[in-house]
Amino acid sequence: AKLVVEETDGSDYRVVIDPNNGPLIQFGNDAANNAYMTIGAYSSINNLDTETRDFHLFGTNTTTGFYFDESLSRFGFLTNKPTSTLTVTGSFAKAIETITGTSNNIGPTHSTILMDASSGNCAAQLPAVAGTAGRIYTFKRGNNSGNTCKIMTNGSETVDGDSSDNTIDTQYNVLSIQSTGTQWFLIGEIHFGDDGG
Repeated sequence: AKLVVEETDGSDYRVVIDPNNGPLIQFGNDAANNAYMTIGAYSSINNLDTETRDFHLFGTNTTTGFYFDESLSRFGFLTNKPTSTLTVTGSFAKAIETITGTSNNIGPTHSTILMDASSGNCAAQLPAVAGTAGRIYTFKRGNNSGNTCKIMTNGSETVDGDSSDNTIDTQYNVLSIQSTGTQWFLIGEIHFGDDGG
């Protein structure tokens, strides 16, 4: 049995529940019978294309929105052919923020941190490492004053086994730190100032 709820003209805003084909649930069909959201998008009844997928979203401005390919366990944005666990065909934005002073608690909304020590010492306090597995922070010093720029761990936690603060001494230098969920590790260090760059 199939349940279809639609406008009286039969062309717009359909809700289809079809347990005989998947099951398939579709919401918000347009006049061309293109489903804006499909759960259980099987190739024989997928109105977007011939791909077999478990979930897709698209609208009037794009025919390749968000895809989840269950058979490959891959997610795609603006592509229906994700080649990795996450594939983004287009631009990618991350949070970037400038901090000053020494009372800066870094948390889940941070990513790139520009450290401004032009008017005094600057410090960033990493969060407790538990529950942060995979998280990456990138720190960049934005000036070359005599003040310090430090990245501090929480309590007795370490970066690469060292509980000392990590200091960025030179203008434009960069440190990237990543968590395993039990420890922080330095995964990148760029020294722009060392060669006058």
